[in-house]
Amino acid sequence: MNTEGVSRRSTARASADVLEDRGEVRRRLDRLRARLGEMETEVQALSRLLETVVIDPGRPLRDTTPRRVDGGADVEYLSIRGLAERIPYSEGAIRNLMTRGVFRLGEHYVKPRGRVAFRWSAIRAWLAGQEPSAK
Repeated sequence: MNTEGVSRRSTARASADVLEDRGEVRRRLDRLRARLGEMETEVQALSRLLETVVIDPGRPLRDTTPRRVDGGADVEYLSIRGLAERIPYSEGAIRNLMTRGVFRLGEHYVKPRGRVAFRWSAIRAWLAGQEPSAK
């Protein structure tokens, strides 16, 4: 009888654990269903918004024009792409010049937050030194 009592308690405890686990699964499933409903509502709202937006294929999605940082005449910073648009070198050639040490960090470009920004005044000076002198 003693082992039978232990067995009944163990079975009752196991049944209670299973019921508790099922309850937890139901609660999690209800939360997921609620979040899924919220996400569906957001997708529908974004779809309606997208229908009202007119996209001009001739215009870039983000503004890539160079900006002056402090308003100074010669303190203009350019991305590699922006620099390639201004000088007769491709983006790859510019990267090669950086690797070879022709363009030097701190002199020709800086890397705020890991992004390369060329100092236009330094590049202009470098270009002026590259042009063959007229004799």
